[in-house]
Amino acid sequence: MHSSPSPYYPWAALGIVLYLMCAVSLSIRSFSRRVSLLNLPPQTRREFIGDWMRATLAAFEPTLERLHITPLSLTFAQLGFSWVAGLAYALGGVFLGGCFVLGCGILDLLDGGLARRAQQASRRGAFLDSVIDRYAEFFTFLGLGVFFAHSWLVWVIVFGLFGSLMVSYTRARAEGLGTECRGGLMQRGERYTLLSLASWLSVAANHLSCSSSHFVLIAGLIFMAVSTNMTALSRVRTVAAALKDELERKPAMQTVQPQIPGQLPGQAKRLFGSLVLTLGAGTILDTSYQSAGISVMLAGALLVGQGWMNHWQSQKSGPIDSSI
Repeated sequence: MHSSPSPYYPWAALGIVLYLMCAVSLSIRSFSRRVSLLNLPPQTRREFIGDWMRATLAAFEPTLERLHITPLSLTFAQLGFSWVAGLAYALGGVFLGGCFVLGCGILDLLDGGLARRAQQASRRGAFLDSVIDRYAEFFTFLGLGVFFAHSWLVWVIVFGLFGSLMVSYTRARAEGLGTECRGGLMQRGERYTLLSLASWLSVAANHLSCSSSHFVLIAGLIFMAVSTNMTALSRVRTVAAALKDELERKPAMQTVQPQIPGQLPGQAKRLFGSLVLTLGAGTILDTSYQSAGISVMLAGALLVGQGWMNHWQSQKSGPIDSSI
């Protein structure tokens, strides 16, 4: 009797992990040598990794330019990749989902680099890029939510999505107020990297341990949920402090209250009566208490009638001074 083949492939998982580690380390080592030859000022680790990724992906920009691919088309392609990533996660394809998430990150970097190279950078493109980024994150987290639909991890994914949106919102709101808001542990690039690596390593760990627990992905999602909200709160604290200092530096300015036209006589009664009429109609439509609803409607009609009586009496007595 032949035994069924095992669904786990530990040697393939180990091979792909070792290959990716070697490829990334060799690429970073080569880039580090080029940077040292240029005698550039020292960088933080995050700045170095960001420059390495941009320099690596810049090799695609001439080809994209020759093919007449616009930055906006890359932005919409990122949206499509995120939809496919969410679908892959929902169907259980965690490794493929991580691949498409990484593709989203690559396209997110390429559209900006191509826009600068082709001199097509614009405020319209930046606005569309920001909006599509939010939809892309939603599709990805939605797929993860479907994958963990029957687990407590759904709440982790909800908090992770909320934290990711808040990281972007705090920056957008601060820049709308004229304040710089950057930095933090879990920006968009870090979120793409963490989710893709956690997906890959989770599948590899499952094959190496011959289990289907996805404990690496779970750990990554928990870390993302905590770190994104910490990043958002850190930005809130930083921006609030900057705005407070700005207020203390500026001299006190006298605010001018806008001139509001005077209210018409009976206007308050008519408005309140209309609300009561609506409440009475809702009571009749939504419940079986028709007598109560009719009573409420009669009370509202009485208020409206009194309001109009006050209005007509004031018209007979003389013109209305709207400056009161």
